[in-house]
Amino acid sequence: MATISFFTNLVISTEEEAQRMLDAIEEAERRGPLEYPDIDEELKRGEEFVKRGLKK
Repeated sequence: MATISFFTNLVISTEEEAQRMLDAIEEAERRGPLEYPDIDEELKRGEEFVKRGLKK
């Protein structure tokens, strides 16, 4: 849904807008992929938390 909305509303009508888009893409490529926490570790911590809560 968000992707469709993004592309539907993405209108580049000036050279300045096009350059800003190219600059943003270049910056994102330079930055590299986003790092997300290890979901398996988070799930284990959540399970332990729930188990501790049930024992009280």
